[in-house]
Amino acid sequence: MMRTVACFKRAGRYIICAGIILYTSACFRTRHLAYHESCNLYTYRNVPLRLPDRRLVTIANIDTFLMQAQTNYLMQGRMKENDLSISRFDHILVSQYDSVVMAMESKNYAQAIASGEKLKNMYRAVEFYSDISFLQGYAWASLGNRDSARVAFEKFLNYAGQKYPSRFRGLSRTLAARDQYCRERSAAVGYLYHDTLPSLIFQRIAPVFYYQSFSPGYGYNPDDFQTDARWIFSGVGWEYVADQSLFQANTVYMLHPRLGLSTGIRFNQHVQLLCAALPWQATWATNRRWGVKLTPLLFFAHSNHTDRYRLIPMAGMSVGYHFHPRYYAGFSAGFPFVHPDEWQPYFESFQWRVSLNAHIVKNLSASVAYSPHTVVTGITVSNTLLGYDWGSRRVVLILQIF
Repeated sequence: MMRTVACFKRAGRYIICAGIILYTSACFRTRHLAYHESCNLYTYRNVPLRLPDRRLVTIANIDTFLMQAQTNYLMQGRMKENDLSISRFDHILVSQYDSVVMAMESKNYAQAIASGEKLKNMYRAVEFYSDISFLQGYAWASLGNRDSARVAFEKFLNYAGQKYPSRFRGLSRTLAARDQYCRERSAAVGYLYHDTLPSLIFQRIAPVFYYQSFSPGYGYNPDDFQTDARWIFSGVGWEYVADQSLFQANTVYMLHPRLGLSTGIRFNQHVQLLCAALPWQATWATNRRWGVKLTPLLFFAHSNHTDRYRLIPMAGMSVGYHFHPRYYAGFSAGFPFVHPDEWQPYFESFQWRVSLNAHIVKNLSASVAYSPHTVVTGITVSNTLLGYDWGSRRVVLILQIF
């Protein structure tokens, strides 16, 4: 009994030490701090910094932030936009924002202000993560209401960290959005100091469908990862192929937003297959409703039974289609160019597969996948399907590599 108590005490100390290490590892490092002169804005890993009252950090208050940098940094997570859930509401928000821009284009400024208020009532955080205050300030200035315009512009400069919310799916991180945001900040400053506004073109936007990274028909989605992410450990797998269990692992390096270099391995005690692939986003709809991905692959295979090595080229393709912001269908198929009898069973799992998927949150979907002779139900994280194989009656981890 005393020995058990001692073990628990020792384990408790280890847990506390591990917690301290994890806590202190999340520390503020000034080398990741950047100042963007064109926007007069400080960012940390390309995310705008904020004070505890959500005020943006600029050259005027950077000293205030640095006085308690670690405390303020640890609060950033609480002030990030909550964009995990995927729903039709995201599209409704985009349409409402677009109605503001449409009213601005037609010079119906009173309607633009009213539509902006409706958007803020629909999505309370929109003032912190969009330029809606700038649009309203521009409208007030155009109507000659100088006091209301100044209030709106000051609110925009102090609190609005980007042009579009992340809830707009794929629009907030574009270079055009960042450039327009900086121009708007300069215009707002100019109005506060000189009561003048430049002529600005407000671009209308349409809803964009969220797509899960590496899902059928789609490649890398920047919204799923940090802005500067290039190396991505995309998944692991555990399948039963040719009456044998095979472990799989895959990692991707993004050469281009639409082209990656994928490397992977499948092996057990009998065979080893090393794979190199180039997943390429061949085409997709402007609003990302559908996408087509093509993937040339090359396998370097070794069999312990025959002690022979082979190079086996292969082509993969997949198609994805969203019939609702949350629901999409996928089809994938692989075509080995060389498959001797001894290797053919190991490529059967690369045959065609049809799946129906429902986004739960970002990068996590509920999935039903049908392939020859079996049905798998489960959840998909990145490109790994964890589910139950109703054919073999086993739990599997299927790595979808194209």
